[in-house]
Amino acid sequence: KREGESDFEEKEKSDHIAEERLIEKFFRVYWNVWMNKAKIPIIIFVVIWTGIAIWRISEFEPAKEALQMLPDEHWLNKVQTSIRNDYHTGEDDNTIQVSFVWGIKGLSKKGVGSWDSADRGTVVYDDDFDISSTTNQQRILDICDSLLTNSLVKDQKVTCWVKDFLAAQNGGTPVAQINFYTELDTYLTTTQGQEQYTDSQIGYIDGKLTFMRIMALSVDKSFQGYDELHPVYEEWEELKNTFNTGSAVGANNAFQTAEVHWAFLITQKQFTDGAIQGTILSLAFAFIVLIISTLNILTAIYAITSISCIVISVIALMEIIGWTLGVIESVAIVILIGFSVDYAVHLANHYVESVFEDRFRRMEEALSSMGISIFSGAVTTIGSGLALFFATLLFFQKFAVLIVSTIMFSLFFSLVFFVALNHLIGPQRKQGDLKYYIIQPIMKWTKKGVNKLFKKKDEENKDTGDSVKE
Repeated sequence: KREGESDFEEKEKSDHIAEERLIEKFFRVYWNVWMNKAKIPIIIFVVIWTGIAIWRISEFEPAKEALQMLPDEHWLNKVQTSIRNDYHTGEDDNTIQVSFVWGIKGLSKKGVGSWDSADRGTVVYDDDFDISSTTNQQRILDICDSLLTNSLVKDQKVTCWVKDFLAAQNGGTPVAQINFYTELDTYLTTTQGQEQYTDSQIGYIDGKLTFMRIMALSVDKSFQGYDELHPVYEEWEELKNTFNTGSAVGANNAFQTAEVHWAFLITQKQFTDGAIQGTILSLAFAFIVLIISTLNILTAIYAITSISCIVISVIALMEIIGWTLGVIESVAIVILIGFSVDYAVHLANHYVESVFEDRFRRMEEALSSMGISIFSGAVTTIGSGLALFFATLLFFQKFAVLIVSTIMFSLFFSLVFFVALNHLIGPQRKQGDLKYYIIQPIMKWTKKGVNKLFKKKDEENKDTGDSVKE
């Protein structure tokens, strides 16, 4: 019996010790004592490691390539790599083709099902688009000429059907507005006109030029990182705005697109934003659950600190082993928080529910009761993760690394860091107890108010009864 220990606490402890197994005894007798003695070095180590991990996370880059499903040594991946790298390709294969488009406002998704991949929606055309006037024809010619000398364009590689059309039909000068569609109909019967129509450079629908596009080849390489490629996108956007500003009505509402390149640029940004937002929301929700579960603000803070360290460590490990922030990593970062919560929340609940009041015996009871469950759960989960290492697809291999590393870090930060932290500054007696400091006073105040209300009503009823008798 420890000094200051009540008879009830002694009995509870004695009954538990009499029934405990070997591994429970290990956590109670040895592990708890070791963690208490080494608490300061452990916390210093965690602070240093967390700082290093945060620095490595700051170096984490979004994926620059599409998701690779097969490992490098797989025969199919070797064939694809050989085709890409061992055979001659066109000099423009790795560049970005930018299109300036007129006549299209956007895409309406009204009535389109979320799971219907075949239905892309309905094109919304710009009713104001019209280049039949000589002013707008000349403006498009000027835009094409300016692109030829622009530093963003590679080797003057500009595809301008308007220039070809006017050169073929009117010697390179704008045609009269009244003859525009007659000349365009004639041009579309030529081989060049048919090719440009097939390539969607000329959007001729129901006898009207509904949309059009002019193309230019960018000097920049495709599939770069977000930080390198986003300034390029901004430069093309600025150029598009310049074209619109200097154009008359009918040719002043163009947009620019580079198909998959700009789309992938946005996707890269969403990988990062989605991972950050998902992590913040998940940790915030986990913290709320911990507060409700433990009803102790200090224990909840220590537990969420441990969980945050787990998440930081796993993300840092991704960067250290050379991963980039792609689809798998973005999803996994959010999922791993669920793996990280279990062990810390179990220890936290047992700590605050202990019959003892001091830190050492509270943690002793928590480790004795939950140590074996945490350890056994970790072994089985790691076992399930190990099986995924033998899968062919990289998707499953990466999840194997994530599962095993998350569980290993969870074991460390729950059974080592969380225990050491509570030995140092864990709540004792009523410290941080929301039930004692908030819930009970509210209940007491509410009960007092209700009793006062009923007492007042009883007095009113009594006065009314006395009046009736009189």
